[in-house]
Amino acid sequence: MQGQTRNAVVADEAARQPLPGASVFDCSGKAVGICGADGRIPHVPDAAYPLIVRCLGFKERIVPSEGPDTVFLEESMTELPEMVVESGKRRVLHMLAYVREYSTLSSYGDTVLLFREKMVDYMFVPDKKMRFKGWTIPRILKTKSYYRFTDGQGLDSVSDYCGRYFSWVDWIGIPPTVGMSARLTDADFCADTVVGRYGPAEVWTRSADRVTVDIDVLADTAGRKWTPNLSVFFRNDFDFDNLVDDKN
Repeated sequence: MQGQTRNAVVADEAARQPLPGASVFDCSGKAVGICGADGRIPHVPDAAYPLIVRCLGFKERIVPSEGPDTVFLEESMTELPEMVVESGKRRVLHMLAYVREYSTLSSYGDTVLLFREKMVDYMFVPDKKMRFKGWTIPRILKTKSYYRFTDGQGLDSVSDYCGRYFSWVDWIGIPPTVGMSARLTDADFCADTVVGRYGPAEVWTRSADRVTVDIDVLADTAGRKWTPNLSVFFRNDFDFDNLVDDKN
């Protein structure tokens, strides 16, 4: 008799969307494959069950030989320690924050997915006229990085080291605070699109308390607010819709 969860789909519990590329391990902890583009668990022998499913940013889940058609993974949340801010004569707030980053590097044959966690602190000055000696750009206190490598044959591996440096937050910078449209604030499940000169510039999606935004920073000059460190290399009136890395 074959296990009933052999064709089960691994999905995000909050977004209710499949999780392609989730790693699958057998009962002895040996890697046996990854989930397909539709999040489906690969075929494995009955003796391999119960399986262990892992995905960066989510809690691992044990999959028995018989179970539901969909295996939901719960997002792994990191709790910040309690912090007390006391005001005095110096009206400066010392802020502690948790930063989670997902960045992807693609070449002709390989794809590298970066998952990075950081604890940072920075100073916030409510009064812009006040003279201040400190730091307003987040200072990294602690960081952990995990890389998932996928080659052209679909072979997958995970490591805490990568020879290529492509962190979006470090290279591009932290974008400014951007408010949501009334359409997103008034509904629990909806989508909104901001159209740029050459195509969709921002695609916002809300699912309950989770809000995501896909950004095309080359849509027009207005999109450069999302890339503060990169935009300093271009004139404000210089527009483009394609960026090519020419090493010749």
